[in-house]
Amino acid sequence: YKKNTLSIKLNFFLIDKNTVKKKLFLRKYFKANKLKIKRFKNSKFIGIKNKKEIICSGWAAYKQTKNWHVEEINKYINFENHIVLYDFRTLDEYKNQGYYKNLLKYIQNRFIRKKLVIYTLSSNLKSQNAIKKTNFKKTNEIKKIF
Repeated sequence: YKKNTLSIKLNFFLIDKNTVKKKLFLRKYFKANKLKIKRFKNSKFIGIKNKKEIICSGWAAYKQTKNWHVEEINKYINFENHIVLYDFRTLDEYKNQGYYKNLLKYIQNRFIRKKLVIYTLSSNLKSQNAIKKTNFKKTNEIKKIF
């Protein structure tokens, strides 16, 4: 329940479906990523933007997390009473500059009294490193079903 200090001043956003039509940068993003618009049913879109584009983003699911499908391993996991953080992306030209870590810190600050869960593949070492550096604790390792 301790707030994180953000290393630099950034332009964060946390939006629901109703906001998409109001903001040009969001309309542009969802025009290019049409299938992701369905996620608003259970999730909010969260990220960092500069004046013209989304630099780093991900999703925070707050509904229907009891039987959450982790697509990367094709397995359903019970994350009931947790906010599930998933599908984070950073534009290539902004990678390794701390944006992902700052976004995770912002999310922790925003949901300071909530239980958060985040997952990544064991092969994604950069993501694992950022998650560890933002004080998430590893609680479980899940194996892929073949």
